[in-house]
Amino acid sequence: MIGVCLPLAALRRLASKVLCGEPVADGYELHCSIVAESKHRNAMAEAVQRELDCRFMLALRRAATIKCTEALALWWQEQGASNDLPGALWSTLTHARCTPALEHQVLGHPGRHIPGQPQAVREQATGAAADAHRRSDQPTTRGENTER
Repeated sequence: MIGVCLPLAALRRLASKVLCGEPVADGYELHCSIVAESKHRNAMAEAVQRELDCRFMLALRRAATIKCTEALALWWQEQGASNDLPGALWSTLTHARCTPALEHQVLGHPGRHIPGQPQAVREQATGAAADAHRRSDQPTTRGENTER
């Protein structure tokens, strides 16, 4: 989730602010450290949440009008083809009507989480995986990590 929704420059900026100094870790180490820190409520996790909420405010507002899980799932599918995949991802997963089943559906596609890969390439890979999934009507198994 963090690798899809926040570019490395934003992660560095957040880490500098929270740690009161420039992080010395390379991009991958920084990403892994922030993911690990975000599993617990602390200053880093709260900074990441504020950044994501601010960055995707418009998508969050659009999603806030959705009142049931089925409508949220439909909205997610429609947004998957849009240019704001990270905003749709954050808005869907943080929505009050997101169930564990919908979360699995959203995170269950290969290509959703590929740290360090440019956003356009990630979105292209995600679109191709989603198309293949729809054609086969069975989950694809390409081995990529799909954790948040």
